Amino acid sequence: MTEQVARRCRDYKGDERPLRVALVEDLRNRVHFRAHVWALVDPETEVATAPLATVPDPLMVQLPGIVRRRYLTTVNRWDRMDTPVASLYQATEGDPTKSLLYREVLGPSGIGDIASIVFRDRFGIWAFLDLWRFDTDAAFTDADLAILAEDVATITDALRRCQGRSFDERSPAPDRPGPAVLFLSPELEVRGQTPETVGYLSAPAGCPGPTSRRLVAHVPRCPRRLRPGPDRARHRRHN
Repeated sequence: MTEQVARRCRDYKGDERPLRVALVEDLRNRVHFRAHVWALVDPETEVATAPLATVPDPLMVQLPGIVRRRYLTTVNRWDRMDTPVASLYQATEGDPTKSLLYREVLGPSGIGDIASIVFRDRFGIWAFLDLWRFDTDAAFTDADLAILAEDVATITDALRRCQGRSFDERSPAPDRPGPAVLFLSPELEVRGQTPETVGYLSAPAGCPGPTSRRLVAHVPRCPRRLRPGPDRARHRRHN
C-alpha cells in the first residue's frame, strides 16, 4: 500500500467523485495508461452507476455501444473476476479478440491492453476501474498489475464509506440542483433529460487535453440485469 493513497483515503469524508479523480492521478504516477473508465457498483444488484472516465475523442460517439458491450462481455467483467486485478491480455492468453468489447469497438479504435480492477470486499462489489493502453503501447506486465493491486483494499474501504454516506439525510449540494435524470433507449441513446442534467454531468476541474475528454455521468439502465448467482456467492468469500 502506498502512503499517498493511504493518506488520501484515510478518514475521507467528502464526495466520492473528487476522491476518484485524485486517485486516478495517483495510479497514473505509478503505472502508465492513456484512458480510463471508473464506475461505482451497487453491491446488491451489481449494476454499474456514476461512471467517471477519460475517453479518446474518436470513441465519444460510441459511448452507448461501449457501455452495452461492457455488460455483455464476460472477460474481466467485475462480477466474474477471481482476482482484484487482471489484464485483458492475461485473461485471454494473448488473444484480446476473445473479448466482445475489444473485438467490436476498442480494438478497431486503437485501444490495446486493458487492466481491470474490481473493488470488492465481504460486503459486495463497490466499483470497477478499467485502465486503457493504446495498441502502440506495451501490454500491462505482471509487475504493473502487482502495483495496481497494492491499493485495492484501501480504496475499496474508502469507496464503501462514501457510498454509505449517500444515505445520510442532508441538503443537496449547491452545485447539484437535482433531479438530474437521463432517459435512454434500449441502445443507451439519450432520448431526453431534465434541465439540471447538463450541470450535474459537467466534468470537474482538471480535465484532460484535446486528445481525450472526461465523461461524468450516471447510467440508470443497463442492457440486462446482472442477477446474483453462484459467481456472486464465490466472490463474497473474497475479503
